[in-house]
Amino acid sequence: MVRKDLALLVAQLTRIGIDDLALTTNAMQLAAAAGRLAQAGLKRVNVSCDSLRSERFESIRRRGNLATVLRAMDVAEEVGLTPLK
Repeated sequence: MVRKDLALLVAQLTRIGIDDLALTTNAMQLAAAAGRLAQAGLKRVNVSCDSLRSERFESIRRRGNLATVLRAMDVAEEVGLTPLK
């Protein structure tokens, strides 16, 4: 997700015949990029979520918050990045 042209890379990979692309992410920036990634050819995402308890999540991760990850999962499903793990 830190690569500025990730959607372009995904599009290039699908153009050369890789038709089942998946991404593993901590989802901190996924909500903003999910639509572009899906349009580029990304098929599914695997989201690393350390806990579903907010306080435990924050103590493990030390930055970011659970709400951001859960929202990103919702957006990923809305744009068709499924199955979502």
